[in-house]
Amino acid sequence: MDRLGEFKLTDTDHRAMLLVEGVQDALFCEALLEHLGVSNKVLIVESGGRPNIPARLKDVSMSNNVQSGTLLKLGVLQDADLSAEGSQSDVISALRNAGLPIPLGNTASQNADTPVVSIFITPDNRSQGSLEDLCLSSLTADKVLHLNEYVDRVNQREPRLRSHLVSKVKVALHLATEPAFRKYDQSLAKAVRDNLRPGIPIGLAARYRIWDWSRPAFQPVVLFLGSLASV
Repeated sequence: MDRLGEFKLTDTDHRAMLLVEGVQDALFCEALLEHLGVSNKVLIVESGGRPNIPARLKDVSMSNNVQSGTLLKLGVLQDADLSAEGSQSDVISALRNAGLPIPLGNTASQNADTPVVSIFITPDNRSQGSLEDLCLSSLTADKVLHLNEYVDRVNQREPRLRSHLVSKVKVALHLATEPAFRKYDQSLAKAVRDNLRPGIPIGLAARYRIWDWSRPAFQPVVLFLGSLASV
């Protein structure tokens, strides 16, 4: 089932919560948690965009989940964009303003804090980029070479691709050429297709097992989500 728009903050008995930027991030993480067999352990909440994460963290801090002590772990997954360090600093500031525990570096906050908070900055906690870059890094070298050659040819023309769109274009091209993508695209209900951003279905693609979770590139986020679910 493709659950667009259902990743909301609700009062539940979940002991772990994951806050992400948007619906595609939520679908991606849901698919990975399902792969790990722990999807029932984590409540995924999407913020409606990166600028909304600070406000959503304040909502989390005031929720019954936190106030009652039910929530034991909180994870925040956000894109690095131009700087992993800057993105992490933004999350830490938002946590501080919300009155939530602050993790040290890329490690979780102290066990005495409730909830224990951890942060993952895509693609790998140190590089600039996004969830799309994480997925691209999981592809074979030959596939990446072909995608790079395509983008290079496009950039020989005017106007050139905007830098922040390059990885999204590569992911869209990869998905469009994947046999599994055709099956995925044909299986979606019209109501779901109408709500998708054209050409960037990275999270829904994860639900159709297009990404190979066994690739080394995914191991850091696998460990992050696995630790979050271990409550």
